[in-house]
Amino acid sequence: MSRKLISKARGYYVGEFPPKDEGGWTRARRGPRRNLIKIEAVEHLDIEERNRLLYRLYQEKLREYEDEIKQQDWQKEKARREARACSVSKALERWVKGISTINSPLTVKDYRRSIELYLQFIGDHKLSDFNLDHNYAYIQALKEHKNRGKSLSNTTIHKHVRHLGVFLKWAYDNDIVKKQFNLKNVRVHQKDMETVDLDTIHYVIDETIKRAQSAKDKADRLKYKNLVRAMIMAKTCLLRAGAIWALPLQNIDLKNRVVCIRSVKELGWVSKSYKEPNKPINDELFEFLEEDLKERNPEERWYLDKGNGEQWRKDRGDISREASELLKELGIKNIKPFHHFFRASVMTEMINLGVDLHAVQEIADHSSITTTMKYSDSRRINQRKAVDAIPKKPKT
Repeated sequence: MSRKLISKARGYYVGEFPPKDEGGWTRARRGPRRNLIKIEAVEHLDIEERNRLLYRLYQEKLREYEDEIKQQDWQKEKARREARACSVSKALERWVKGISTINSPLTVKDYRRSIELYLQFIGDHKLSDFNLDHNYAYIQALKEHKNRGKSLSNTTIHKHVRHLGVFLKWAYDNDIVKKQFNLKNVRVHQKDMETVDLDTIHYVIDETIKRAQSAKDKADRLKYKNLVRAMIMAKTCLLRAGAIWALPLQNIDLKNRVVCIRSVKELGWVSKSYKEPNKPINDELFEFLEEDLKERNPEERWYLDKGNGEQWRKDRGDISREASELLKELGIKNIKPFHHFFRASVMTEMINLGVDLHAVQEIADHSSITTTMKYSDSRRINQRKAVDAIPKKPKT
């Protein structure tokens, strides 16, 4: 049965036109509709004359409709050509503007840095010209690049290339590049989780306290005092370095024995995964905070404060660097202070002591129990149990 192209609706003769996409007419599918003329305007005509008029009006509307489609297609093609001519630097600004609405400033900064390195090493070019030769050249340049006199680790190189992949995926979604790329990347060695026992953690804290007490230089005394604060908070609350760095004193509630983790607009800091938990204060932390807060100047605002209401360190990464240098001085090398030395080590001890995994997950603010298990040093625990089970040589 042929499709009825002209019908009546709401006082008008209405024309129905073929759908503009490639699918065209299909069964039970309606095409775009346009009003041709009011019914009352042609009621005085006989049927044959009315049909000729409606046919002519339908053809006129059809030509208008086809012209609209051509104009739309031309605009799309023009936009596509302009997009394909977009340089890496211009695409970067568009990309950053978009991701800034849904990501933390630190994440955006990290993404931007990876593409800025690409521009530095490979140069600015039409993003649509990207190919795997650029991929390989970028990896080689990252391998040769030195940051603060040191070569980049494979983990860091892997991160930059992965960010480039995210950028190219966005470019494909926005019709800037013609295809999706399966970028080649360096291999990252899968190492066992580096952790330490509680005795080592206590040793480091005790040595830092001694340095704070014996330091003659005011800057050194402040440094060690703030490192002690950071270490105690990391050990007892499993806080990440960023949360400690951005912690205002007003978010420490001794009355209710909680540390409130909140995003801080003033610093542009957002809590990881946008979680804003209240961390319970145990007896060890409560006693430390009671004494520590008594010594504070009234103008102090931050947990890690200069003593005058200013942050001790403006860059949160400096806290980790200061702690890493101290650990090296104490003979502990190649371990991330607030990532593995405190968080992973304490989680491992908790799990080893039989603390419920879901409780550890909540304290660590992990979205998945799988993540908690990755951060626990389960391989070391299991291997220690296995080797301890090996029968000893009988005494003679």
